[in-house]
Amino acid sequence: MITSLTIGTGIDYAIHATQRFRVTADRTGDIEKAVSKTIGHTGGALFIAAITTVAGFGMLILAPMPPEQQFGIITVNDHYLRIYKFNYCIATDFNEMG
Repeated sequence: MITSLTIGTGIDYAIHATQRFRVTADRTGDIEKAVSKTIGHTGGALFIAAITTVAGFGMLILAPMPPEQQFGIITVNDHYLRIYKFNYCIATDFNEMG
């Protein structure tokens, strides 16, 4: 279940970011500008979406049953890693795509 949740949210984030990058790169023809606009515009929205997801699953840490607590901890850690990946590594990935 955790794997399908992780893959599902990761794909959603990737689709939004990649589509924004492609549209901006096609319009401007400048890859660096496309990366900057993608991170500046779509990055903020994805960051807020990830934070709300972390907050929601973070509530499971307070659950009375240990399996639910572990599910919350694993999911929160996964989303923190996804936020890090997008904010710090995505520019390199997009530059390689261009």
